[in-house]
Amino acid sequence: FVDMEGVPDRERYYLIGVSVCQGDTTEHYAFWADTDHDEQPMWQQFVEKVAQYPDAPMYHYGSYELRAITTLAKRYQIDAQSVIKRLVNVNGYIYGKVYPYNVTLVYRPNLPT
Repeated sequence: FVDMEGVPDRERYYLIGVSVCQGDTTEHYAFWADTDHDEQPMWQQFVEKVAQYPDAPMYHYGSYELRAITTLAKRYQIDAQSVIKRLVNVNGYIYGKVYPYNVTLVYRPNLPT
C-alpha cells in the first residue's frame, strides 16, 4: 500500500507512506520531507524501498499517488515506469460498492420548462 501527502498549490510533497505485507507480517515505512530540500531524499528513499519488492502491486486510493509519482519522477529525473506499472487504484474496484448509484427519474408533465 502507498499513500502520499503534499501541498497541492505548491506541487510539493512531504510524506510517502508505504505498508509492506508479507504473510502475517506488515511493516510500515514513513518517508518525510520537513523542507523542500528534503523532498528529493524522501523520494529516493521511497524508490529504493519499493525496488526491494519488484513484483509487489502497490495499492492506493484515487489518482493522487499516480500524479505525485509522475511529478516527482520528472522533477528528479528518475524513470518511475517500474513503479507506475505496479500501481493499483482500489477506488476503481470499490467505488460503486461504497457509493452506490441510486438514480430515480420522476416524470412530471405539468412542470414549466
